[in-house]
Amino acid sequence: MAFSNTVFPERTASFKRVEMLPGVIIIGAMRSGTTSLHYYLDLHPEISMSVPKEVNFFCQEDKWSKGVAWYQSVFRQAAKLHGESSPNYAKCHLCDKVATRMHATLPEVKLIYILRDPLERAISHYIFNCLSGIESRSITEALLSKNNTYINTSKYYMQLERFLEYYPEENI
Repeated sequence: MAFSNTVFPERTASFKRVEMLPGVIIIGAMRSGTTSLHYYLDLHPEISMSVPKEVNFFCQEDKWSKGVAWYQSVFRQAAKLHGESSPNYAKCHLCDKVATRMHATLPEVKLIYILRDPLERAISHYIFNCLSGIESRSITEALLSKNNTYINTSKYYMQLERFLEYYPEENI
């Protein structure tokens, strides 16, 4: 992949770190096995996955504002293929800029979207939030509330539509 300095003005004249951008991104879904897949891919001798796992570069303003040079720094080892896993990328209801930003930065990237039974995923997400102290409502209240993240994160086609606007099906 080659990028011009007009796309990434923070880059220096040296193009040595371009290969440190990911060729594959696991975009979600949360609570569907993304951590396991990240770990197993990183065991492959020709693949190096990001450290940390959930970079969230394309969905968190504080990370996006650091620029592409910072993003490249999370890919620490030379490898034929770099990757990252950020399940928050499949939460367009919370950040609608992910697909646009990702395509502007990585127009050729391959995306992996892991799915799980949507209700089981929502319940697992709820339990995770309860154990983390984020959620205190009953599961009935949480799942029946309007526009809630548990249900919206499990609306897989709604999430995928954003990426299909920018990437052909063969990239997903």
